[in-house]
Amino acid sequence: MDDEQRTHLEELRETHQKRLNKLELREAQLGLSAPPELLTEIEDVREKVNAINIQLSTLQQLSDVQSVQKEQGDEIKFLRFFIANFIGPYELMHLEGLERGGEYLFHDTQASFVNELVHLRSSGLIFNYDGKGIRAMKEAGRGNLHDYFYITETGKEYLKLRRKSISESESTEAAKDT
Repeated sequence: MDDEQRTHLEELRETHQKRLNKLELREAQLGLSAPPELLTEIEDVREKVNAINIQLSTLQQLSDVQSVQKEQGDEIKFLRFFIANFIGPYELMHLEGLERGGEYLFHDTQASFVNELVHLRSSGLIFNYDGKGIRAMKEAGRGNLHDYFYITETGKEYLKLRRKSISESESTEAAKDT
C-alpha cells in the first residue's frame, strides 16, 4: 500500500471525525430543536467517514494480497530452483534416456555412474527389474540400461515438472528483459 495515500486518508478521516464529533455534540445540546440542516450535515459527514474507512480497508486488503503474492513468488522461485537442481546433469541424462526408450547403452560401471543410479533409485525416479539391479549390471559390465532399470511414474512426473518449471522460468526472464 502507498504510505502517502494511507496517511492522506487517515488524516482526512481524522478531520471528518473531529467535525462529526462537534456536530453530534451540537445536536445533543439542541435536542429535538436541532435544525434539519444540522442532521443532514451529520449524515453527510458520517457517510464521508464510512467511505474513507472502506477505502482504507480496501487498501489494506490490497496490500495484504500483494504481500502474499510476493511470498508466493519467492516460494515459486525456490521450488523452481529445487526442481531444476534436484538431480545433476548426468542423472538427468540417465533419467531422460530411460524415458525415451530404445537403447541406452553403458560400457562400464564406474562408481560415479553407479552413484547416479543409486540416487535416482533412492529418490523413487527409477526402479530396477527383479534380479536386475546394480549388482547384475556390474557383473555384466556393459549393456542396455533399459534391461536393468525403468523410469517410474514419479520419475516421469518429475521430468514433466522440471520441463514446465524451466519453461516458465525462461518465460518469466524473457518478460523481464522486454
